[in-house]
Amino acid sequence: MSKSFSVLIVDDEPVARKGLRRIVEKYPLARVVGEARSGKEAISQIQEMNPDVVLLDIEMPEKSGLEVVREIGADAMPLVVFVTAFDQYAVTAFDVHAIDYVLKPIRKDRVHEALNRVSEKLNESVSISGQLSDALKMIQGLSESKDTEQDRLVIKDGSTIRLINLSDITWVESAGNYVQIHSEGARFLYRATMTSMEERLKRYGFFRTSRSTLVNVTYVKECRYKKRGGFTIHLLNGDILPTSKAYRVNIEQMLARSA
Repeated sequence: MSKSFSVLIVDDEPVARKGLRRIVEKYPLARVVGEARSGKEAISQIQEMNPDVVLLDIEMPEKSGLEVVREIGADAMPLVVFVTAFDQYAVTAFDVHAIDYVLKPIRKDRVHEALNRVSEKLNESVSISGQLSDALKMIQGLSESKDTEQDRLVIKDGSTIRLINLSDITWVESAGNYVQIHSEGARFLYRATMTSMEERLKRYGFFRTSRSTLVNVTYVKECRYKKRGGFTIHLLNGDILPTSKAYRVNIEQMLARSA
């Protein structure tokens, strides 16, 4: 007879957590013991509650689901079902190593299918730490390969999956828990922080022009002085971006390198 198991739900989006809880609570053997809104909360609750399984969002600001696993360690992690809008590298690793995942938008039948696999593994009483370690190594290897060959963003836009080369991005602006990517006349929302995007894009010639804006130097047409100091950035596509005085030094350094 299959035994019941405890579930911790981790997702930074309240709507996603609510939807997952509603679906999980309809699965006869599952019992939701808590929710976490961030990677930091997830680590604390996993250590305190020791749940049997964690439904873990991959793409969270500040600390991702993968970073949660790395910080706790594969040996100390409960069974993990990853939740993701789309991550082709993670999905490949999970398939190979039999670690389940649920793609957003979340469907009841898919979540229950994942919980069926959870139940089977728990009843087998076998360790999954090796699988989890292998998956993380594979993800890391694929990520490093991707960075050296062709670094791209994978963006789910409705029913379309878009692959955008980082060098084709014109500029980036902050949008709450997301950033808005401007590329080739189109705009796309992407789950990331401005700090993480700045770090990822700096080798492609991006520089910070304000707290909420990153600009690709390749697409800068001209910088115009303002009467009270600072600049406005004029891009080749016609976009005009204001700047803040705090970031004036970034712009002056960009101009000096381009001279």
